[in-house]
Amino acid sequence: MVHTVGLPDDAPAKESANHADGSVVNSSGDSKGLSVDSMTNGSHDNLAVPPDESSSRESPGPPNSASSPTQPPTATSVSDANLREISHYLPLYVIPLSNLENLTSLQRLQGADGGEGGAAGDSAAGPSEVPVCQEKQILVNISVPQGTGDETFQLPMNSGDLVHEIRLVLSDRESSCHRTCYSLQVDGTSIDLFAEIKQYEQIKDGCTIRLVDEPYTPLEVRRHVRQFLDLQNPLDNETACRNEEGQAPSFLIQATFEVENIQQKHGAIENPGVFDPPEYCRADVSDVSLAHLIPGVEERQAKCLKRLEPSGWNPPQGNRRMKGDLYYYYAETLEEKKFHLTAGVAGFFINKSTESEFNPEAETKAVYQTLVDLFRDVSAGFKRNYNALIKRRFKAMLTPFARVALSRPNYLWVVPKVKPTWDFFRWEDSLPQSELFCSKGYEDVIPFQCRDWNEELQTFRDLPHNTPQEINQRERSLMRTQFDFIQMAVRGAKGVVDGSISPINPADDYRSQLFIWNNIFFSLGFDVKDHFKDLGGDAAAHAAPNNDLLGLKFLTFIPSDEKLYTLGTAVIDYRGYRVTAQTIIPGILEREQENAVQYGSVDFGKTVQYDEEFAKRLQTVAKWFHLAPHMIRSGDGKEMELTTSVELKGIVGNDKRHYILDLIRMFPPDIHFMDGVATGKDVCEEARREGYPRKFPHKLPSYRPELVDSYLMEKQEAYEMRMNARARRNQRKKELQSEDVVEDAENRPPEAAPAPPPASHPETEAEDPVEPEPNIRFNPDVFTPSVTQVDASGTEVAQQKEQIVSLGRFLLAQQIPAFVAELTQLRYDPMLSEGILVRLRNNYGINIRYLGLLADKLKARADLSYPLTVIIGELIGRSAKHLFRQYSQSVGQQNLAGAVSHFLNCMFGSCPSPQAPTPQSLANVQVRKRRAKKGAQAEVHRQQSIDYRSFTPKTLWSRLKADMADYYGFTLDGDSCDTVLAAYNLRRVFLLRLVCKKVGIQIAQKDYNFTNKRAPPFTEDDIVNLFPLVKCVSPLLKIIHEARTLSAAAFKTGNIRGALDVLSECLSSQSVIQGGISMELALLYYETAQLHYLSEEVGFAVLEMEKALVCAERARGIDDETTFQYTLVLAVMLYHHENPLLGLRLAYRARYLLNLLNPSTEAHGFLFRIDLSIGVMLHGLRYHQHSVAFLTSAVHVAEKLYGPEHLETALAHYILARDKACRGEFREALQHQKVVVGVYKKILGETAVKTLEACQIYGQLTEQGVNYARQLNEIQRKGAKAITFMQNSFILPLTHMSICEILSIKNDMRYRVANLTPGLYLCSCAPTPEADVLNQVAALLVNSSNNANNTPAITEEKSATAALVKTPQENGHEYAPLSTEELD
Repeated sequence: MVHTVGLPDDAPAKESANHADGSVVNSSGDSKGLSVDSMTNGSHDNLAVPPDESSSRESPGPPNSASSPTQPPTATSVSDANLREISHYLPLYVIPLSNLENLTSLQRLQGADGGEGGAAGDSAAGPSEVPVCQEKQILVNISVPQGTGDETFQLPMNSGDLVHEIRLVLSDRESSCHRTCYSLQVDGTSIDLFAEIKQYEQIKDGCTIRLVDEPYTPLEVRRHVRQFLDLQNPLDNETACRNEEGQAPSFLIQATFEVENIQQKHGAIENPGVFDPPEYCRADVSDVSLAHLIPGVEERQAKCLKRLEPSGWNPPQGNRRMKGDLYYYYAETLEEKKFHLTAGVAGFFINKSTESEFNPEAETKAVYQTLVDLFRDVSAGFKRNYNALIKRRFKAMLTPFARVALSRPNYLWVVPKVKPTWDFFRWEDSLPQSELFCSKGYEDVIPFQCRDWNEELQTFRDLPHNTPQEINQRERSLMRTQFDFIQMAVRGAKGVVDGSISPINPADDYRSQLFIWNNIFFSLGFDVKDHFKDLGGDAAAHAAPNNDLLGLKFLTFIPSDEKLYTLGTAVIDYRGYRVTAQTIIPGILEREQENAVQYGSVDFGKTVQYDEEFAKRLQTVAKWFHLAPHMIRSGDGKEMELTTSVELKGIVGNDKRHYILDLIRMFPPDIHFMDGVATGKDVCEEARREGYPRKFPHKLPSYRPELVDSYLMEKQEAYEMRMNARARRNQRKKELQSEDVVEDAENRPPEAAPAPPPASHPETEAEDPVEPEPNIRFNPDVFTPSVTQVDASGTEVAQQKEQIVSLGRFLLAQQIPAFVAELTQLRYDPMLSEGILVRLRNNYGINIRYLGLLADKLKARADLSYPLTVIIGELIGRSAKHLFRQYSQSVGQQNLAGAVSHFLNCMFGSCPSPQAPTPQSLANVQVRKRRAKKGAQAEVHRQQSIDYRSFTPKTLWSRLKADMADYYGFTLDGDSCDTVLAAYNLRRVFLLRLVCKKVGIQIAQKDYNFTNKRAPPFTEDDIVNLFPLVKCVSPLLKIIHEARTLSAAAFKTGNIRGALDVLSECLSSQSVIQGGISMELALLYYETAQLHYLSEEVGFAVLEMEKALVCAERARGIDDETTFQYTLVLAVMLYHHENPLLGLRLAYRARYLLNLLNPSTEAHGFLFRIDLSIGVMLHGLRYHQHSVAFLTSAVHVAEKLYGPEHLETALAHYILARDKACRGEFREALQHQKVVVGVYKKILGETAVKTLEACQIYGQLTEQGVNYARQLNEIQRKGAKAITFMQNSFILPLTHMSICEILSIKNDMRYRVANLTPGLYLCSCAPTPEADVLNQVAALLVNSSNNANNTPAITEEKSATAALVKTPQENGHEYAPLSTEELD
């Protein structure tokens, strides 16, 4: 079970410091009220501390706990003794605080008179000015009414925590999760939920806080009903797939429940059939079936009720309202009992109404505070199923991660087709005003009021961020506001495209229409009023929001106090439309655009506005982006000096804030793709050889910021090298001058007059002149045709152009060749497509526009066929996205499913002439088209065209090839899917996944037949939905960046414990700041797990790695490349922790994901790792039937990748030989061991120790094979009497530790080298490790304060290893061991 394997058997109880409810105290003394264990109903079963001990003992804190909260996290500020206090069960807030809490905290921080918290120090009261570091920890008793008695549990808290955190704990306890309408009281006094605990003198250590039921209001009734329905949703993948926002499925949670059920049924897992690989994960399977991507969808959880919905007798009449009736509901139980309920001020009761007669009187005198209590009394089926559902919901430690909402939307491209269920409230959620009816955001607290997103974002950005507490508060508020803004932006963008939101200018053409919804401004990505006419039209208008987002992203890193503000921005691609959502500048809608802009240009430089105040504030921005000030002349003849591009606009809002927007030219222009603006004379020689400059659909291309950084670093390094050479030359001159003076003094007589100065030596001239430090700046407007430079032919402009030309030369002559050289190492350092493209962009700054150039360079390299396949797949996916954007805009909504299925059939099917589905209402569409032609203004985009029916595979692929040539300058070989796949070794399913994720298509989870030439693979019923693609800028999480930097620095010095402390503290704060599951949290959990594994704390490593995997599955995707790597790592850790069943399940899953994510049909390094790992796992379990198959596959993959004469191939042959010998197949074992001997002789030499030992193994296998054959003959001659002599003839499998070490090394897991006994690697022959290996181990651990005591063990390890080599039999092994060099 997942929640029992996490703690090692020898974990001391005092180091856990878990409290009775599962809360954990971190190293700074901060008690987080909600933890993983507190969310599993607060039981003590999963805790390391017994209940009686944890409740009576305070958690130990670090010696400097009083001052630690105000200090930045460093590797030495955390006590090593308290490591597990912050890493065992990391707190995770499952319900983020609403923005009402943010605003309340903001008012306290900015309050001028007596404000608590006093960020600016304006409070007059003495205690309120005490810094947060003096807050103390208290232990309070929480009393919850339960039927006849009260349930009381203890909760550790910090005096600076909000009272609302107690409510969060209660909402995730099994006994109180169904309660919503209550207050918290201390000594009969109600306490404010959004106040700090220290504001109440009654709340002190040992006090009792009681949950007191309160009268209902209409809002509280709606909240309670919503919570009641949410609790009945099972935490399964089907429910997660049905919900579009905030939820995502997980393989690990489903597999955990399955393994628990198997363990309960089979006990010690005596049935070996549970280790069988699924049919789609066997060693000989390379094709991928999409029917198994999301598991567990076929399971059906028991329902608690048949129906619960608002009654038709709503709303209550006036006289009934005065008697306390608020709402009426209709319910039907599993026993088919039908009745009507009244939700009143006092609670819920059953009335006497029927469908035909209204009678509001109560049927009985019983009035229930909650619906759960009511249905438990009236329905035995509800009581049985609800109790089982709640126990499952709070059973495993991983289930809290299934309940946490995602901080950013994550949509699936494959979803199971589930039958819709009757749910009136689901329809209510789909309404645009759904936030007024359910607890989904801020409007449930303040109904009928829209949030001012701009004011919230700018106010929270202005919060002080000097101390760690202020940083946490600021980033938490920003994250929550950003998360809510993205949710509303996505919902509004879908409403804009679907036509459910009215424009503010309905008389204009649809392309020019603007929308405002929920205080968010929406615009479409079309060239409105020919604004981008000279830059590429619609193509430029489509690319401009991307450039703006890139500029906004890097603008958030500026440590500037210039008080420049940016808008909250999100770019949503949906149904082929690009929608830009932005917050609204106060007062901008009241002015014309030309009058609103104080700085910059609205027409790309024809007319330019200038403001001294803005220019002064933008100097920091220009310095950060390395932009050069430049003189321009506007259309009216005015000359001005700009520090940024002319497109950047500066606006002063009615709130007196200075806003900047349209950051579309913040980086140097890429003149290689600006043919017509730049000529052949404007580019370098290397560019001319490659055919640059060339045409591009728009004239807004720019270099990536990573390329600019690399270029500047290269120039700085060259400058430092020149300065060092100059210093050496000057030093040499001084030495020569000193030698001349000394020699002259020695040769001069004592009574002689002083000699004249010696003649100047050729090498002793004056010192070299000091070269100024390079200050490289780029003019973003130097190649903009609409901008007039004042001195266009002057020296300064020429130098600015040369800087950009030099940057392009650096890209073509250095970065691209360096990237190609790195690709040659892929077979030894395997990487999938996403990893290659990330390194392309982030490490080398190569833009996607250069993929065509890279593909042409890789085509001539036979050893780089895999990266060529990756690049071709990316090119096809991006060109398909361009085609689908044009394709889908002209299709009516009623024909979308048919049109999308036809598009996929033409692109991926083998059928040469697929028939498109018959359009709906074809006659009406044709009538509309004829009428539209007669109209004066025809909305082209709204015409429900059926031209998609004429699409064929040939026309689609010809258009795709043309688009690829226009955008990337690459000519694709092949004119159909089958020919392209064969030409570039592409996998069809990989390409399908790539296209669906890039354009936002959801298809049904089923097994598709793509090779059928008579029928297309997709039907219109297979298209489940179209989902939006969201691009946004998240608030900068500086704490994560700093913590990872400090952790890496501590790890490099060998201080593993200090590195772990830093990451654990960061996780403790970020789980509160982000308020949901995110990719950043997954990365932190992963690195924490690796450090635990490195520290030999495998149990803790498993716990953290499980959290990392669930976060990755839900935040990045169930089939993401990061999810695949985390799955493989967790499989190894689970096997090491003696949970082989779940470990093998995850290993099989990793192999399935690899077949899905691998773009090439060629062998891959990850496939070798996985097959070797699965084979050795099954070998250790003595399940040789399947281990032989996977090990044989590993041998074949190694021979294809590395060749038959390589050490990796020899390793696979050796393990397969060992597995064959365990089965008694000595003839095959000898054949594989013979290969090992041959490889060693050729690579290491015949006299090498390893070669001699491999020969020794070969001889021993021969001897045992002869004995085995002899005993078989004895059996045939003597019968059953000879069977007893067979027991010593077999080879035992590798030991568990040997297998774990093989898995750790081959999967690049950072396991401590000192504790890897070299004699246990392969249980075969090897010498003692070399001295340099032991020296490296000593260097790794010598600086670790916690591990300093382990350093002498290195020498002991050496002697133990030597003894192991001398006499293998004395150490309990059959053969002497091999060293680590065999595996590297």
